Amino acid sequence: MAHVRDKIIPVHCGFGTQQVVWLGHVAIARYDEEGEAQGWMELGIPTKTTKDGKRELGLTDVICDVLQDRNHVCISTSLG
Repeated sequence: MAHVRDKIIPVHCGFGTQQVVWLGHVAIARYDEEGEAQGWMELGIPTKTTKDGKRELGLTDVICDVLQDRNHVCISTSLG
């Protein structure tokens, strides 16, 4: 689950072979539920991802190496 601003966005990662930055991009893209604006236009790009509000993950970390199923991450973005 990815936390972006005030929303919690479920992101299915399959085997988790993607980098953490991918998770941020997907969460940002899905941020706008009504489709009025593309998430990246409002939020920018992912700049930081933290696990459970404590541990910062590297944007190039591989998801399956640093996260487990149902972990929550907080995504910080370039446009806040």
